Amino acid sequence: MARRPLFKKQKFELTGDWEGYNFTAITNLPLGVIEDWSGKEAGTAAMRELLGKALTDWNFVKEDGVEFPQPTPETTADTLRDLPHDLVAAMAKLYVDTISALPQASRSQSWQKRTRMRQLPGSWSKKK
Repeated sequence: MARRPLFKKQKFELTGDWEGYNFTAITNLPLGVIEDWSGKEAGTAAMRELLGKALTDWNFVKEDGVEFPQPTPETTADTLRDLPHDLVAAMAKLYVDTISALPQASRSQSWQKRTRMRQLPGSWSKKK
């Protein structure tokens, strides 16, 4: 049987002011990344960290025509700080809207209810 990569990548085409630019990102991030991200307060730092783990490729260039370095897990979160904020916002919205719409067990409310840790009833939950 042929092996295939565990992680799925998708190319995202930006529109509007950013038409012609695109990026590729992992759409099924490791569970640890999702757990770490979901425990953080919403904000630009949290989004930068999430995108930093997800992005694998982009075609962004600086004003002088030099390409931005390609994303890597080690450097992307910092490189995103150098991109225009509205570009990062457009990327984040497109990415989050897309992965939220994908059918994944980890996003299912019934799955979350079944796997949620419950406190043991009565004396079971008390230390003896």
